[in-house]
Amino acid sequence: MRRISLITAAMACILAFMGGLLTGGVLGEPAQDSVLWAAPEGLEEEELDDGGLVSLLLRTIEIISQRSVHPVDEKELLWGAIEGVISSLDDPYAEMLEREDLDAMMEEYRNQEYSGIGIRIAAAPEGARVLQVFAGGPAAQAGVWVGDVIIEVDGESIGEKSLDEIASLIRGEPGTPVEILLLRDDDKVGPLSVEREEVVRPTLTHERIELEGRDLGYIAIGRFAESTPDEMERALERLEGVEGLLVDVRGNPGGILSAAISVCEYLVPEGPILLTEGRDGEVISEFESETPGVDAPVMMLMDEFTASGAEILAGAVRDRLDSMLVGVDTFGKGSVQSVFNLDEAGLRLTTAEFVLPSGHRIAEHGLTPDVQIVRTAGVSPGAVHVPDEPLNPGDSGHAVLHLADRLRELGYLDEVVGAQYDSNITRAVAGFQRDEGLGITGRADEHTLRRLGERSDSWIDPLIDYLQEDVSEEILEKEWLLQDRQRLQALRALVGWMLMY
Repeated sequence: MRRISLITAAMACILAFMGGLLTGGVLGEPAQDSVLWAAPEGLEEEELDDGGLVSLLLRTIEIISQRSVHPVDEKELLWGAIEGVISSLDDPYAEMLEREDLDAMMEEYRNQEYSGIGIRIAAAPEGARVLQVFAGGPAAQAGVWVGDVIIEVDGESIGEKSLDEIASLIRGEPGTPVEILLLRDDDKVGPLSVEREEVVRPTLTHERIELEGRDLGYIAIGRFAESTPDEMERALERLEGVEGLLVDVRGNPGGILSAAISVCEYLVPEGPILLTEGRDGEVISEFESETPGVDAPVMMLMDEFTASGAEILAGAVRDRLDSMLVGVDTFGKGSVQSVFNLDEAGLRLTTAEFVLPSGHRIAEHGLTPDVQIVRTAGVSPGAVHVPDEPLNPGDSGHAVLHLADRLRELGYLDEVVGAQYDSNITRAVAGFQRDEGLGITGRADEHTLRRLGERSDSWIDPLIDYLQEDVSEEILEKEWLLQDRQRLQALRALVGWMLMY
């Protein structure tokens, strides 16, 4: 009787799932807030079971459960069928989560406390790279630096372990010690004995930094959770009056989309932030800022682990503030994952993709910095942002604004007024084409945009020269700045950028 009930239940579930009849809602998804997709109305059961495939699936499960010479767990068979459906999608983020895994995922994004040593880590070939050391925490007191790579925990090599496995080794009961061996600039440090304690895990840290005669603000956002917008508001209040602001989203994997959008609103002025597109280019949602934003220059620091909501923030800041991105290319996670609550489990499914105000799609492409700053503090010019698609007279929008900005920087426009491809921009494009030996059309075609991208690097030359100069005595005396040289170079880039303007 149990077998019959399982198979009958499976039949009902599969037909309901394929017909869009499941009524479970969308959870506040840790990866992204999103929308529920429903099947087209009026879809008949006969249309679902094209050629009897649903019946074939269930008959196959029934025969295997009754006749296979190998022991069979019917629940595993049904889970395997579900996972097979999901694996047939071209969706690397789709998965079925058992209830306990779903609850744990939700708790991870809501719970701000845990017992550990007060660090944030990311995967590295040798083990785990330290991305953040919480001020005043056990790791900070033991002498752990940002950029260190943990290679051993309690004498055990962790090079082959997953990030979750490493985190579980480091965490433990409050008051118990853990020994970690670090790799710092090719030299081993430790092992250091660190006593675990209850750690309040902030999603955001901030500080005011006096550097080379400038009053700078620094904000590091580790992820986007429910508390992040409030943390951002408090940070900006405490940094009021700074001359420039560096926002660090290195290692930020994203989080709750609504939180990322709210943080964007604190920085960018009134206007578009993001839209999400679903199947066949359908616009699912549009997000706009209704605030004046900040009035200080903003620079974004990012790395290869910057993803999803963090890429939205960096991209929106560049598009709307014509700001600079520094660091290295981001991950390229530009899609919305909805979590559908199916009572006993949760289905995570990609339901939309991100499109920035400039029209740039983050998915698979990521963001390229204007100035590359790697963790060894090397500096090289990146590709200055230019429109991705050809533009024509009469077009409008942020892509046109970016085109006009590049033409102004190269001396072909006196000023940028509005985001309309008008006669002034047409003449400027034609002048650029003439000087570059291109066909003079006044249209920003593919060849013109490519050449514009090559020529636009030149405006960054003074900043690159400034960054390659020796650091001042003031910096050399601040050990905490030297601990994270990538951040130091980003702060210097912010100062250099401010000097250019």
